[in-house]
Amino acid sequence: MKNKSFFDSTVRITSLRKRSPLEIMKRMKKINSRGGCIDKRILGLVVGLNCWGIRTDMSCQGHKNSKKPYPWITIEWKYLLMAARVLLEWNYKTHKDLFNKKSIFWIINPMATPEIKPLPTLPLEDLQKDAIAFGKFLQKLPKNHQWKE
Repeated sequence: MKNKSFFDSTVRITSLRKRSPLEIMKRMKKINSRGGCIDKRILGLVVGLNCWGIRTDMSCQGHKNSKKPYPWITIEWKYLLMAARVLLEWNYKTHKDLFNKKSIFWIINPMATPEIKPLPTLPLEDLQKDAIAFGKFLQKLPKNHQWKE
């Protein structure tokens, strides 16, 4: 019997296909109505990732004076490659200059549950604004978007 590798269990990049942001938003509102809470400044990015089939587990918009003073979202390992493709495109589109101190780069922190987060180099408000812009970018992409190789 052949051993399965991590890459055998991941969801393939080719499965990135867009779902309706309105339907995803309805699903998120049901979560909020059942006592869960998705913070306002991370909701758009949660919706944007879910639109492209990257299921999110937990999220936070970040809070000053907390252990994680930056926005973050956790995903299952099987969505890791898809999330990496999405982050690559966003980082390339918005922040081509690696040496610009105002650039915000989103990364995947490979913890027990992978965490999508920006490198926290700027004030929380700037990181939250970038999370909102990132979410709008994902939601507005056309269904037939060709992801960069």
